[in-house]
Amino acid sequence: MGDKIYEDVYDGQVWQDFQQEGFLMGERCYGLSMNVDWFQPFKNRNDYSVGVLYFTSVNFPRSIRFKFENVIVAGIIPALEKEPSSLNFFLEPIVSELKVLWNGIRMKTSLSKVPLLVRAALMCVVCDVPAARKVGGFKSHAGTKGCSRCYKSFPGGFGERKDYSGFDRENWEPRSKNKHNKFAEKIKRCKTKTEYLTKSRDYGTYYSVVTELQYFDCVRFIVIDPMHNLFLGTAKTMYKLWTKLKLLTPKKITILESRLKLMNVATDIGRIPSKISANYGKFSADEWKNWTTIFSMYALHGLLPEEHLKCWERFVLACRILCDPFLSKVELQKADILLLNFCRKFEQLYGRMAVMPTMHLHCHLRECLIDYGPISAFWCFAFERYNGYFGQIPTNNRSVEIQFMRRLTILRHVENAQLPAQYNSEFSDLFHMPRSTRGNCKSLNFSILNASVAFNLQTIDWTNDELLIIPSAYREVALSSDDSIVLSLVYRTMYPNQNINVEHLSKLTRRFGSIHIAGQRYGSKLECRTLRSARVMATWAGEEGEINCTTGERRPCKIDFFMSHVVTINGAFRRHFFACVSWFKPHIAKDKYGKCASVWHASRFEPGGPSRFLPVHRIYSRFACANLQTPAGAMVVSPVSRRIVL
Repeated sequence: MGDKIYEDVYDGQVWQDFQQEGFLMGERCYGLSMNVDWFQPFKNRNDYSVGVLYFTSVNFPRSIRFKFENVIVAGIIPALEKEPSSLNFFLEPIVSELKVLWNGIRMKTSLSKVPLLVRAALMCVVCDVPAARKVGGFKSHAGTKGCSRCYKSFPGGFGERKDYSGFDRENWEPRSKNKHNKFAEKIKRCKTKTEYLTKSRDYGTYYSVVTELQYFDCVRFIVIDPMHNLFLGTAKTMYKLWTKLKLLTPKKITILESRLKLMNVATDIGRIPSKISANYGKFSADEWKNWTTIFSMYALHGLLPEEHLKCWERFVLACRILCDPFLSKVELQKADILLLNFCRKFEQLYGRMAVMPTMHLHCHLRECLIDYGPISAFWCFAFERYNGYFGQIPTNNRSVEIQFMRRLTILRHVENAQLPAQYNSEFSDLFHMPRSTRGNCKSLNFSILNASVAFNLQTIDWTNDELLIIPSAYREVALSSDDSIVLSLVYRTMYPNQNINVEHLSKLTRRFGSIHIAGQRYGSKLECRTLRSARVMATWAGEEGEINCTTGERRPCKIDFFMSHVVTINGAFRRHFFACVSWFKPHIAKDKYGKCASVWHASRFEPGGPSRFLPVHRIYSRFACANLQTPAGAMVVSPVSRRIVL
């Protein structure tokens, strides 16, 4: 049986369960995802927080799912004097409408003037831990039974720090929908506050109005958000812990900051602030993600004790696997084992009381990915951006919640309005909204991205250009006789069952400086402004310029230019796209930085050969690099996680 690939929500178990129950098999049946989040609308105040309830439809392809025009703002929660222990008051009207939508309502659509039956179901709730606990009716992470996935007890008295240690996961009793709903109903019927608090403490459960949705499983459908769990949680806290324990002294931090300045990354990735000691408290989730997956292993090498660095390496490797837009079942298992080993080693190094609740949730993250696919299909990055958009709306600082909703309502009504040209300069700002023109509703074929890691080259459709965007400007260049011979060898590797000779090759090529693959731009030496995006990792080259895809090793190379070329196969003309590259030679100190980064010669390359012509389908990702003083003439290479930007 082949290894299962998780590409989107549709590959997850929850979507498949709804299909088996017949709900998603019918027309006009929609699955909804909800997010609840708070933000501070005033820059100079941290005592005023406004909540927003977002909905998206998971039926949309991932390329347009989180676009502003496809996000529903169901409500805004006003700032309260005291943080509410429950969100039932705000969720009750939403749950009432969801009950009606589950049974179906008849309504006219833009495609039909005849009322048609429309159904919808809440399939996913993704938010940070405090909001998730309130929505689902779970005790907070500070409670004795503070996990929403299992009944593991975290010992610790009132006002004391809980003990979250112990990663013998086989002994954790899992929560279930039936038991959770049963406990919630018992707590709802409590007649005194004392009885209510006692039962909620014993069960680790509160009553939540969402349990009234007959299909909704609070345990499975309320997921652990990877953005908060991995990056704003563990990554941020680890850095704080290192500085608190003096593992990173001010002198070491100065060295770390100097290394960060040396890192050369693509402009759309962005470097984290060089003064990390002063700015880390204000890092965004994206900056913590970049710090973890790109910068940290190189920057921390030789500064942290070896055992501590090895522990951190496991976390970095797991994050890199999980951040990939596509995830195989084997890779998911590998990431899960890495996170489990990281948590156990952390407990051994730093002590039981240093273990954080996010680390316990690391051990449940695999369950969420099995249910909903890769983390980029459901994490909170998009909603965090919309919180930032709300924060930028100008207000008079009074009743800002009403002004936010009023502004949003206006935008929704006028987003398709066409202004007369003479009024554009005066009124265009009033019609502005963060709308994107990129993306489309069609189902995309991501096989071109899976081709970058395929071992069997015969399974790859080398002419698939669905996710490629080629620039209109190009230069026609004739192939030299030597290049024709070498390129024919490349085609024979790509099509081992075809007898391709030089006579089958076109004598002309089209050269261009950049290309977009799934919305991700890759540059070349031919286009100077994209040079930082010309460094890529790929599985294609062996030693001495030969092609070798059997080892699966991703090697770094520098793109000189892109080209398209036509070859005749079985009497048909087929166009292919190649990157002409120079492969860096491996350095003798290649494994100096462990498994997360490697050392290569900065200016020495493999000799020219068939591997120089790299099919763009084999490009895996870009990489960041930094030139090293020791060893001289070497550079450290840190791969950048793949992204889909559609």
